[in-house]
Amino acid sequence: IAPARIGAGLAADLGGRLRVRGSTAGVWLYDQTLAADRGFVGMGDGNHVGFYGHVGAGWGFLMSVSNGYIGIGKFEPAHPIDVASGAYLSAGGVWTSVSDVHRKRDFQPVDAQEILEKVAALPITTWSYLAEPGVRHIGPTAQDFHAAFGVGPDEKAIAQIDPDGVALAAIQALAQESGRQRAEDRGRQERITRLEIENAELKAKTEELEARLRALEAR
Repeated sequence: IAPARIGAGLAADLGGRLRVRGSTAGVWLYDQTLAADRGFVGMGDGNHVGFYGHVGAGWGFLMSVSNGYIGIGKFEPAHPIDVASGAYLSAGGVWTSVSDVHRKRDFQPVDAQEILEKVAALPITTWSYLAEPGVRHIGPTAQDFHAAFGVGPDEKAIAQIDPDGVALAAIQALAQESGRQRAEDRGRQERITRLEIENAELKAKTEELEARLRALEAR
């Protein structure tokens, strides 16, 4: 680092790249070629410290010094990890994905029965990550999941929300099958009940005819 050079409005200028101004608690990252500040690392206010992109990004990463909450693209994090998109990690350790209808588009219906059939054919194995030998997990590979359902940006990862949607669609298909089965069972039971009634009526008529026949024979 070159010796500090003090310029107009600067408290320190280290090598012409790192600049400290008296009005801010942090370091400005200066681009000599563009002759402009490109970013800032320091205090956002009295309660937040982070990284600021001076070319439109704004506060890309911020931490509250009072509770340690981290904001990604969000200045006032309300959760341990709070993302500008609306997703967050709760204090209980639960990752909550964005599912607001107003943040979605291009809705298309799904064939729940087809989803169920694909789930039934989906290879499910137990495995370990290369970086975590000995720690077992269960589930499909991203390649198999992407080949079956064609969702997500690529075949290298599975977005958490997609298996949830697949599972719900498959459950709906099972519920539909169960409903049809119950309807068929009710229909069979109704037919059996009618046959039992008809059989009882036929038996009563037969017994009545036999009684009349015996009466005639006794004359």
